[in-house]
Amino acid sequence: MIDAPSSAALLASRLPGPANLRAWSVSMAALDAVLCPEREYRLYSYDAAYADGEAMASMDNGAGDTYAILFTPAGVLVRGFDHEAPLSPFTQDPPAPFPGLLESVPARLADTLGAAPYVLDGVPLVTVLLWRLADADTWTVAPVEYPRTWDEQHLDVDGARWLFSGLDGNPDTSVDHARDYFERAVDRTVVEHFFAHAPATAEIVRALGADPATVLPELHAMGYPVA
Repeated sequence: MIDAPSSAALLASRLPGPANLRAWSVSMAALDAVLCPEREYRLYSYDAAYADGEAMASMDNGAGDTYAILFTPAGVLVRGFDHEAPLSPFTQDPPAPFPGLLESVPARLADTLGAAPYVLDGVPLVTVLLWRLADADTWTVAPVEYPRTWDEQHLDVDGARWLFSGLDGNPDTSVDHARDYFERAVDRTVVEHFFAHAPATAEIVRALGADPATVLPELHAMGYPVA
């Protein structure tokens, strides 16, 4: 048996600390908000007021695959769900989170695992899980054990490699995202502007084809600076 899926461990090794992770998430959500006024068609979102003292960054591709990053005073919880991954709860009968995924989550973060909309018929939608408490220096991966053959048959047994592939802080990745997901050509300097958290202005928003009166208040609400 293997102690942890290699894809989840790889994700943990490349994620930045909570402050940078939050900054990247806000930048990505702000860009999506400008490029796509219709919220239901965006890939990335950020809710600065998800709960009292908590914020949520999320990804939803509309095909049943999601991730959610919960920022709390106690720490950060990162969860992903690849509906076709071998670690899907629906590969078991009855459906249940794969053994080892939830058992080691610190109590300070565990109560968030049953929150909607990341539950279906009482089953938490999760295939990859990691966390970082406020007083920790590194990310912890849920200690899942899975058949050794999976390491040979599935490059991405939990979906961690591709679910979080856009979350790398690289402006080029967001340029590619705009082209591939929204079929929009966005100049890299504009993306760099957002990743630097430089204030969004009416001029920049109009240049990207959006209505400042609608978009700027939304960016402000998610904590992105506006001018």
